[in-house]
Amino acid sequence: MNERRDRLLRDEGLSFFGTITASLSHEINNVTAIIGELSGLLDDLLLGAERGRPIEHDKLKELSQKISGHVIKSKHLIKRLNRFAHSIDEPDTEFDADELLDEMTELANRFAFLRGVHLELEPAGEPIEVRGNPFSLRHAIFTCIELALANAEKEDVIHIRLTQEQTSAKISIPGVRLTMTEEADAKLSLLSLLMNELGGTAEALAIDDGRHSLSLTIPTRV
Repeated sequence: MNERRDRLLRDEGLSFFGTITASLSHEINNVTAIIGELSGLLDDLLLGAERGRPIEHDKLKELSQKISGHVIKSKHLIKRLNRFAHSIDEPDTEFDADELLDEMTELANRFAFLRGVHLELEPAGEPIEVRGNPFSLRHAIFTCIELALANAEKEDVIHIRLTQEQTSAKISIPGVRLTMTEEADAKLSLLSLLMNELGGTAEALAIDDGRHSLSLTIPTRV
């Protein structure tokens, strides 16, 4: 049984890792393509100047600023990719749940954007130190967001909250339209396994009109 569980967690973890890295790589490629286009326009201006055409200084300045802006964006994306990739380095460590949730919400924003949905993070506003596997918690958070996005409608706002509850940190997504399909059941089972690995719990509490409140609870550092 443990071997089967470990294999499932490994396979699902690899799938999650691939999904996030592919998304970030796609964003980096988009930024690189834009920088290439802007560089081409800059070359055209310089070529025109070599042929005696007056340089449009305002246009030159605008292109330079746009290139700088996208270089900064590219560095930010690469930093996020590196931080995510290194989350597998330490399977048992202390980390800030508030900071980790902010990072995962940012990583999931592109998936929400493609569906016309907005993710609204309501952070704790202060560090909440927990101990465990940060990659597993990232995986659990993303799985919750996937469940919330599955039946979300265009222009929906998905609220993601982090609260301190006595000796636990609680991440919750209220008002999720959850249809109990085979895929949803598999994701809920995965959530239970991930949170069990973290010494916490996962819950899908029915509210009304087919909506549920998804929550992840993990013990805070003692």
